[in-house]
Amino acid sequence: MATYSKPVPQGIYLPTEILSIILSYVQELPDAEKILASCCLISRHWCSVATALLYQRPRITPRNFLAFTSSIVAPNTRSSRKADLGQYVRRLDLSRLVHHSTTSLTSKLLRNVRQKLEVFIAPGHSISILNLPSISKCRKLRILDLSLVRADLTFDEIKLATKNLTALKTLRLPRDTSLTLSANWIPWPPKITTFQFGGTDPAKIPHFSQTFSWPEHLSSLTLHGCKRLSIESIPAIFGTPHLQQNLRRLRITNDNNKTAPRIMSDIVPFIPKVKFLSLPGCDIHSMIPRLEALNTELELEIIELAPSSSTWVLPLQAFKRALDSSLKKLRRLGIHEMHWDAASFDRGEVELDNALKANAERAGYDKAKLESGEILTGYYVFS
Repeated sequence: MATYSKPVPQGIYLPTEILSIILSYVQELPDAEKILASCCLISRHWCSVATALLYQRPRITPRNFLAFTSSIVAPNTRSSRKADLGQYVRRLDLSRLVHHSTTSLTSKLLRNVRQKLEVFIAPGHSISILNLPSISKCRKLRILDLSLVRADLTFDEIKLATKNLTALKTLRLPRDTSLTLSANWIPWPPKITTFQFGGTDPAKIPHFSQTFSWPEHLSSLTLHGCKRLSIESIPAIFGTPHLQQNLRRLRITNDNNKTAPRIMSDIVPFIPKVKFLSLPGCDIHSMIPRLEALNTELELEIIELAPSSSTWVLPLQAFKRALDSSLKKLRRLGIHEMHWDAASFDRGEVELDNALKANAERAGYDKAKLESGEILTGYYVFS
């Protein structure tokens, strides 16, 4: 008697485009890696799509670093036929590593992901001048963050390594790397718009403001890790007309050593076109009186009061008077959460919110966009 076998039900086939869209949402979840790894077990079709997303923005930790590198870096044997998983990597963030790698392994990793790598955040250790040739071959890099690097890398060496990275838009230097005039002859990457530096006070370099060559399209600048910021630092850094006319975002962190008192009030005349300003919160006391008395109308739209080493209270009435003088375009004020309790004032939040909203309306922002929230106003707390 013939036996009848029940057919095994087949899953519904999803076109690659649809599957990619579905899994791209999975990619944003906290446990995305586990889910995508499970998707690789469903079928070859699912595996091909999930694998590309799994390696696109890997979440690298000290615990999984060796497993990740072993899947990317092929053994040095002729018989090795390891899949080219490095072709999928777009973002390589090694910031959580300490002593978990070596300069040699970092170079091998960069060589294997260079084809499509767009973002590289370097680790504090296991990177040196020996890795710069590997970085220079990552021709699709858009963001290069070396801010954690502890090795002695000079400004000249970094510019030489990055000069041919035509897609690079953001460059963050190691905090101990100082700007120099000797690197002026080396061209900047042509699309640099965002730059971060620290190191030695540029005011110590004779004629720095007149001779230093800034990136042509620089619009965002961060001062982080400066060994000293003196009163003379302000005209040295911001004294060039090119920077004054093109800079739109300025961030000065609390991680700068020996910052001169009232330096923020002295910087105000040098940033006429800046729309976003982030500064340590405690500096607001020296800055508000200067803004209140300034006759020039600034372009500032957003001020962020970032973490600082001392507590402070926002001088609300003086701040409101500054809105009527130099801050006529200001619409937002951000306060870091660590300062909110100390910086807040008795029932003053609503008054501050209303003052910023009214200021934005007077400045001529689109009323419909203000009412819909497309253009934001008021204070906010950030972390």
